[in-house]
Amino acid sequence: MEVVRLSSTTYRPDLLIEDYSSMVWNERFATPGQFEMQTEDVAKIRYLLPIGSYISLRDSDVLMQVENHSLSRAEDAPPVLTVSGRTFETFIENRALLAAVYNTPWKVLQPYTPTEMVAMLLWNHMVNTTGEDPTRAAYVIDSRTAVPNVVVTDSTTLVDSQIEWWLETGNVFKALSEFLALDSLGVRNFRPNNKFGDVVTFDTSRTASRGLITKTPSGPISQVRLDVYHGLDKTRHQTVRPPVILHYSAGHLDTLDYLLSNQNYSNMATVVSSIGTVTVWPNTTPPPDTTVSGVQRRTLLVDGGDMGDLDYATFAASLIQKGRVELRKHLLAAVFEGRISPQGPYHYKADYDLGDVITLIGEDGFEASMVISEYIRTQGAEGELSYPGLSPATWLQDEGTRRFII
Repeated sequence: MEVVRLSSTTYRPDLLIEDYSSMVWNERFATPGQFEMQTEDVAKIRYLLPIGSYISLRDSDVLMQVENHSLSRAEDAPPVLTVSGRTFETFIENRALLAAVYNTPWKVLQPYTPTEMVAMLLWNHMVNTTGEDPTRAAYVIDSRTAVPNVVVTDSTTLVDSQIEWWLETGNVFKALSEFLALDSLGVRNFRPNNKFGDVVTFDTSRTASRGLITKTPSGPISQVRLDVYHGLDKTRHQTVRPPVILHYSAGHLDTLDYLLSNQNYSNMATVVSSIGTVTVWPNTTPPPDTTVSGVQRRTLLVDGGDMGDLDYATFAASLIQKGRVELRKHLLAAVFEGRISPQGPYHYKADYDLGDVITLIGEDGFEASMVISEYIRTQGAEGELSYPGLSPATWLQDEGTRRFII
């Protein structure tokens, strides 16, 4: 792997980093990517890659930030410096959602699709320089939270309805993660690569159009892109795209272990709040069977909080969103452990990408739809290796289109 340091202002490569003994570079779909570098050249690498600096790979557009320096020394051995960090979009952990009234959720001014709502959170807390919060009428936020030279883009092709949303005081990254899970979306970043994309902005004027979204085809883009995207169905059950089918018997997998479990599964939520109790069912098409009984009825208890000064209708609707978010965390589980053989017929970025769903067939006839959840590159004493990681996908039938949740 060729590791490059990036400028802290332009985010373009300004130095090739060498003299490290091992490197792990992990790009992910639904969770933040990360890297870990080890070196015995402690003083040099600590100087070249201080905490807060940025790195990438020559053949990758992903931007990661250095977050940790860890020094260790074994007996009768030179000290080893471990440099590690995560992908750029995790910086939104340092942004907060603040209610106008303490501990009171608020209804977002405009309805959005799940994709648009994710883009709103990214844009409002990383790009917005106006000081105006488009989620609320005439509400002001700190414009100094904007990060220079960053844009938000939308690469999704989903056709979803715009719905109402509610926000509450808390960490922006937590809310972002929950909304991504609701529609099986991902956020990736691109360092400046002069490619094209649909740049997203929101109206911050104090007019009736406040909060409306605009998507503008733009390029070549010279800023860091925070991009909202989704995977493609490449299973054997569809005919739109060439399928990706991994057979254990054909040598496509080096190892294969899995666990199926319903231990944490719930199919309904009881949301308890100051205005009473609301029963929430998963939001799927076709809708779930609400008559299930006995051992098939698996209830999740959710604390909906206090209505406070919020009006009844708005607070009641926010409880439904909260229940559905929590239900997505309690799905039927399928844990997969294994590694795709680098000698297989499929290749990253050519046959599959992060977020794509493929078919896996085990040696005992076990078949499952799996998400390409990560792509791992390692370099060390054994040379260079690269391979994807898989996570289970649960399919939903949504308005006639196969969609998945992970």
